[in-house]
Amino acid sequence: MNAQIEGDDIPDERPIRVILFGGQFVSTDDAETIGLSATGPDALQTVAMRLFQSGFDPARVLSLYRGGQHIGRTTIGKAEFRMSDEVKGIYIPAKYAHHPLRRHYLKGWAMGYLQELERRRNEWREREAKKASHVDADYRRYGTEARHCAVCSMYRGPNDCTAVRAPISPIAVCKLFELKKQPESRVTQRLRRGV
Repeated sequence: MNAQIEGDDIPDERPIRVILFGGQFVSTDDAETIGLSATGPDALQTVAMRLFQSGFDPARVLSLYRGGQHIGRTTIGKAEFRMSDEVKGIYIPAKYAHHPLRRHYLKGWAMGYLQELERRRNEWREREAKKASHVDADYRRYGTEARHCAVCSMYRGPNDCTAVRAPISPIAVCKLFELKKQPESRVTQRLRRGV
């Protein structure tokens, strides 16, 4: 009774649309993968790994967007081996290119690479778990000229704060705000010492 339409047996090879939000959040926006997302320093790599584990072809194209603008294309296989915006590779000298143990060597390298990646991810998750959530910190999108994340002592750059979980905006503010101490100028030091 299940009638097939002509072409149903041909796999869909349209690019999977991937949206990048800041530096640490990635989400798919595709009918097949809607809601697949990841956070962290290697979010794109994590999404690619999940797509591969779900049975998608590693040669399937990912179309990358940020802020509504198309910023590039990659494949699931290539994105899976990206780490912190730089491609990690392995160089095999030509004389060993066809060595019988080459495959074993590559497998060992890949396993070590994946274990290191998982260790880094776990460290990042542990650090983030210790931080306050946006709700707990009463995080607001806009601060004032005198009180905002960029002048806070806990702010470490875009999406990085020692007290609140990412994402962090430099113009936002929370109840944990602590003004960054400015170093004393030489004139002030001399006036304080009376010299």
